[in-house]
Amino acid sequence: MELIAAMRMHFNRTLNHGVALFLILTAQIMGFGMA
Repeated sequence: MELIAAMRMHFNRTLNHGVALFLILTAQIMGFGMA
């Protein structure tokens, strides 16, 4: 979630919903894999 907010604030870019959902899921899966 923070990654999408950071992209919106600093780069003034918005992602479509599919890409945002995929990005969030990927980050969560990688986090669970490291734990």
